Order: sequence, then structure tokens, then C-alpha cells
Amino acid sequence: MKAAFFIILYLQQIMKFEPFTAAMGMLPAPVLMAIFMIVLAEKVMTKFWMKVTMFIGFLILGCSALLFSGNTVSGSYWSDVFIALLLASLGNALTYLPATTAAVSEAKSEESGLASGLYNTTYQVGSAVGLAILVSIAAATTSITEGNPVVALNQGYQQAFFWSGILAFAGAILALLFIRSPKQEE
Repeated sequence: MKAAFFIILYLQQIMKFEPFTAAMGMLPAPVLMAIFMIVLAEKVMTKFWMKVTMFIGFLILGCSALLFSGNTVSGSYWSDVFIALLLASLGNALTYLPATTAAVSEAKSEESGLASGLYNTTYQVGSAVGLAILVSIAAATTSITEGNPVVALNQGYQQAFFWSGILAFAGAILALLFIRSPKQEE
């Protein structure tokens, strides 16, 4: 979740949370994601297959990022962060499991380790490149915004969240185009 980087910054630099408090504010994300993966993601994937599950997950991630993009300087944790964090956790659970499954599902058993390693490497590199792009967008927006520095910083974060949402919606489209469902394979 590339947005986590900006959520922490928003909590510390805009909402003035202490680092420990900001970290505790992020704690629901991995807990909820684990719960969603255990309780929900596999059931949804079994019922709707990888393609639809990833599509739904990316849509939820996009909506979450758009909610984050509306954060204000005078926002509150519960209305501006927690609800979007809840959605992001659900979206991540619904995209991560089918993405991992899709990455190794076509590999022969003797090549499954290679496929898994390639997937994880691609995921890490893609995340780093995506974060670098979003940081550049946030920094550029902040630097051209005049007035209160906190407002300028928040506008930079808003742009990063917005474009993160656009990337998630693009991921939904790509999932529809390139992930094969069992019906397509038959």
C-alpha cells in the first residue's frame, strides 16, 4: 500500500500526531487486512475467481485513495483516516491474494519458486517506482502551492492520494484485460 507512506506523513505533519501515535493509528491496517484475507478474500476469490476479485479489490483501493485525497488540514482521524484505512485494508486483501495466486498458478511445480520470486521482485520494484512517482507528484504540488506551508504540504499529499487512486483504477482495468478466468481457460 503505497498510500501508507503518505498516511503516516499526513498524521505526523498535518494532524501533528507524535510518531508513536501515528504508528498506532496505522495499526488497524495490517490487522484488518489479515482478518479480511482470512475471513473474506479466499471466499470471494472462490466464488468470483481471480479476475473479478482483483477488479473489486482495485476499485475499493481506488475509492479509498480518493477518500484520502479529500483530507483536510483540520481533519480528524476517525473521519479522514480510519474509514479510508478500513477500505484500503479490504481492497489490499482482495487484490493481494488473487495477484499472488495468478502469478504462480500457471507455473509448473518445479518452477513455482521461480515464479514466486519473480512476482515478489516485480512487486517490490513496482512499489518503489510507484512510490517515487507519487513522492515527485506530492513534492511538485507542494512546491508550487503558495501560502501556509501546512496547507501546501496537505495539497501535495492530496495529489499523491488522488493519483494513487487513479493507478488503482488502472489496475482494475488491467485485471479485467489480462487476468484469465476459469471460463476463458476452458
